[in-house]
Amino acid sequence: MKNWIKKLTKDQIQRIVFIALLVVVFAAFFITLSVASKTEKPKPDTPILPNEQDKEDDNNQNENPNNPKPEQPIERESFIVPLRGDNNVVRKFYDATASTIDQELAVIQFEKTYYISNGVSYMNPDKSDFNVIASLSGEVVNVEESPIYGFVITVKHDDEIYTEYGSLSSSSVNVGDKVKQGDVLGVSGVCEYDSILGSHVYFKVIKNNVNQNPEKVIGKKTNEL
Repeated sequence: MKNWIKKLTKDQIQRIVFIALLVVVFAAFFITLSVASKTEKPKPDTPILPNEQDKEDDNNQNENPNNPKPEQPIERESFIVPLRGDNNVVRKFYDATASTIDQELAVIQFEKTYYISNGVSYMNPDKSDFNVIASLSGEVVNVEESPIYGFVITVKHDDEIYTEYGSLSSSSVNVGDKVKQGDVLGVSGVCEYDSILGSHVYFKVIKNNVNQNPEKVIGKKTNEL
């Protein structure tokens, strides 16, 4: 073996070494390729979904008191006439700008004195008794029986408004009662203060201690006065 190697020239030895290196390189390449082909391929990325905590955080953010929901507008009632069905106005509210006829209907004679009316008196067309109803929802703050004015009932409402129902023959409510619009407050009657009228209700509307013309507020909302 050693003699055979000694017979090789320098060029032949270099050629043999070069071929051997090529064999080693190719062998290493094929081994690496074989190993790589057996390796599991990576799976594609899984989309990231929000977890339950994220959802809860979103809900909390939506309910954050620093981001309050807009307030709903308050739905106010409109004044209604304090009795059901047809009615006649037999006593007017005194208005200095009204016609002479309406001004005369707004003057009340009690004994030997004349007074101007701060409300409106309603009657049934057939002059019979009738149920007096609440013009608006509210709280009963006064029920008083007077020999001159009959039963007088006062109801408090929103926006510093009061309604008063006088000349009643009886009352169906007590102080502190909560009443809904249209609830029966009592029954109409005849009073000494305006004795020339038959069975009626003397209806007043007061806002901020100022009497309002009831005929002009019927159909309006409390915030429109």
